[in-house]
Amino acid sequence: YMELFAKAHPDEVLGLVLVDSRPRDFTAACQAVGLDGCTIPASAVSSLSKVEQDEFWAFASTSDEIRAAGAFGCYPVRVLTATSHRSFDPTAEALWESIYGSLAKEASHGEQIVFEGAGHYLQIDRAQEVVEVILSLVPASKL
Repeated sequence: YMELFAKAHPDEVLGLVLVDSRPRDFTAACQAVGLDGCTIPASAVSSLSKVEQDEFWAFASTSDEIRAAGAFGCYPVRVLTATSHRSFDPTAEALWESIYGSLAKEASHGEQIVFEGAGHYLQIDRAQEVVEVILSLVPASKL
């Protein structure tokens, strides 16, 4: 949703930080190379709240909307990438990191920052580093 907002409303964005959110093309890319565990198991989805389930099931259409929204604006984009997702084998981890690298390259001011050994919840496990990345995008005049 943040990527879609940033692309649809570039005049309202100073910068974009994606914190190990699910890349829009991960499921399709994962399935294309024949990997298991490309999606969240149905049993896990059924345990989510109604709002979370709706969000999960709408992910494919949201991904289409993101692609249709076009390019990133002239703002910095930082793609924070974890490397230790519990349910991923090494091939899936490499694919995740690669897709995120490609996403960062889509932005004229994009950069992928890889958090080696970190799990999916970077905002908790590596909170200070995440905050530093966010603050690095805020102009001094806005602080």
